[in-house]
Amino acid sequence: MRGGATDYLTKPIDVRRLEKVLAHVQRAARCAGRSAPCGRSCAASALRRMIGASAPMQAVYDQVLKVARTEATVLVTGETGTGKELVAETLHELSERSEACSCR
Repeated sequence: MRGGATDYLTKPIDVRRLEKVLAHVQRAARCAGRSAPCGRSCAASALRRMIGASAPMQAVYDQVLKVARTEATVLVTGETGTGKELVAETLHELSERSEACSCR
């Protein structure tokens, strides 16, 4: 996954899971060349309200982008005022359940 893989499959192959992974990869490929209504890429548009360029914030961005592609339930924790709600909203916006991205 660290080398750039977007997902993985285990044997024996679950055909429904394979179809979902392929559909996600196709959407991501279409999204890479498109812009959201604001002119940014879909991921950049979703991350627009989260600010910070430090190494810890970059790790948060990376984690949000990875987790949003899964169907996992996510628990966002942190101190009051740290942006948990923004992280949750961004996760939803980038997820399969959201219609916010124009390339879905």
